Amino acid sequence: MINLTTEELEGAQETLRDIMATSLYNGLEGDDENLTGLNSTCNTTATTNYGGYASNDIVSDDGTKVWTGLGSSTTTTLSLDAIRDLRTAAAYGKGKSAKPDFIATDETNYDTILSILQVQQRFTEGTKTAMAGFSGVRFENCDIFPDRYCSSSNMYGLNSKHVGFAVHKNGLFQRSPWEFIAGSGRDKTLKIFFDGNFVCNNRRANYRLSDVS
Repeated sequence: MINLTTEELEGAQETLRDIMATSLYNGLEGDDENLTGLNSTCNTTATTNYGGYASNDIVSDDGTKVWTGLGSSTTTTLSLDAIRDLRTAAAYGKGKSAKPDFIATDETNYDTILSILQVQQRFTEGTKTAMAGFSGVRFENCDIFPDRYCSSSNMYGLNSKHVGFAVHKNGLFQRSPWEFIAGSGRDKTLKIFFDGNFVCNNRRANYRLSDVS
């Protein structure tokens, strides 16, 4: 019984992890049971709300839209220059932390990047990504890592100073008490809850390429 219960709990945790990891990239904006993902953060539609405001809602005196998502759907050929261009497009502020320090992409793109870097021997093992349990490489002060949940042909440049997770103190994978299932004799069930979201305090510091070949 103990082994079976442990196995079922681990299965439930993996299911919740998969739901969260998928919604982080797919950005199911209309569904409050999923994360407001990276596609929402980088959504370039000026009339679509993010965090309660659209890009057109916040405009400076000089016409700058300070709450705008950045990205490109133009076909981009994968290269080191393309990676540099992505980071430059999302540069905000000054100093070493002005450009994105994380790049997430699909496994196919990552393998291509790794092949390019291996030829030039211009990388080291990713440091921040390794701490988070990801394999990755570090190139020009930026960790690049593959994520099997990332949609094909996508690449995201993220600035860790401006993105992260906000989680309720009582909502970090909390379990409800065991309860009997109505009409099932003595069968029991519990729920596992996550109460939080992916958040961003500066959309302009991140960038999405949605057609990388």
